[in-house]
Amino acid sequence: MSETKSYELKALSTKHVFSLVRVIKKFGIEQFKDCFFNPNVQKLFTEQTEEGQVTDKALEAVGIEVAFDIANIVIQNITECENEIYDFLSQISNLSKKKIEDMPMNEFFEMIIDVIQKDEFKDFFTLVSRFLK
Repeated sequence: MSETKSYELKALSTKHVFSLVRVIKKFGIEQFKDCFFNPNVQKLFTEQTEEGQVTDKALEAVGIEVAFDIANIVIQNITECENEIYDFLSQISNLSKKKIEDMPMNEFFEMIIDVIQKDEFKDFFTLVSRFLK
């Protein structure tokens, strides 16, 4: 059952950071910071570290774990930053804010998950995690 998506996502770049940070600020940076210090993330760092060095494999594993935590934060707080999310999604897709507002719920959440699973998104939060340690 493969449906064609009504959206295409662009590669995330520096210009998208500012919209993403606006969303993060609405949720509260502490919630995002907690994603990096949860026991699962700390365990992944410990298990995936070789000779005291954080490996690419460790960073990827942490990025995936953090992405799921972030998805949970987004879903729990989505009403707090509705406009910011619409703005961000319209900037990184081929859709207008209005089209995103009117899309079916399941496709909207699928779009959010697709964004969170993008390598650039995971990379952004993986790099942020280095600074929060």
